[in-house]
Amino acid sequence: MKKLDPNWLTEGYIDFEYKQYILLDYLQKVSRSFKRKSLYPVLSDLVFHYNNLLRLKENKNFLSSQVPKKLDRIDLKKLKLVYEEVDLDDNNMKELEKLVEFSIPRVENEIRNGKELFDWVEDNIEVDPIGLRPLYDKEGYLFLTYDGLAEVMIYQYKMSSIKNDKDKFFALHTQLVKTEEKSVANHYHQIKLNLLASNKELPNPATFLVVAKRRLPFKATLLPVAERLLMRTLNNAA
Repeated sequence: MKKLDPNWLTEGYIDFEYKQYILLDYLQKVSRSFKRKSLYPVLSDLVFHYNNLLRLKENKNFLSSQVPKKLDRIDLKKLKLVYEEVDLDDNNMKELEKLVEFSIPRVENEIRNGKELFDWVEDNIEVDPIGLRPLYDKEGYLFLTYDGLAEVMIYQYKMSSIKNDKDKFFALHTQLVKTEEKSVANHYHQIKLNLLASNKELPNPATFLVVAKRRLPFKATLLPVAERLLMRTLNNAA
């Protein structure tokens, strides 16, 4: 699904009915994605636009800053483009304020639907360690499969953190290693032992198994939700 342009409110002709159509068309596609149990990147995109709308509502200066600037001239001496500020007249400002008020509850409603879908997906996913969990678990393997299926997707993961003056943010990086077929002989513990033998850089890796009870879209739902649940598991142990 195509994302909504970050500047959809202020770009082009500012007309309430036209912008209303753009938003409702986008939200209709979002709703269809959720009905297909497809969560990402749709939910992330919704949250981005919702936060933008809240900022626009709270700060008129931010609203003005979102209006695209018009190229005025090229300064050859300084080798840079010079842009002309485009002023919003009262009518345009009123249209935008009306659009923001119209948009916020509708986007919020779809975020609520997305959150309900996320919770439902979470209820249909099990996350368990394979073997003993080492003290250092910020690097390791993530096994992903569907209940009743022999195929197992194996990812290597690494969690990193970024700290600023106020907060600490975590990010999880995953990379597909290979796909295995689970069997009586090639069970999860055996697959883990084979990984230990093939990758000496991770001599004692944390390994987690994620099993989905339902056939969820893999890239759009199972993998991103599994990554978020794994991050929560790792952070809770910290």
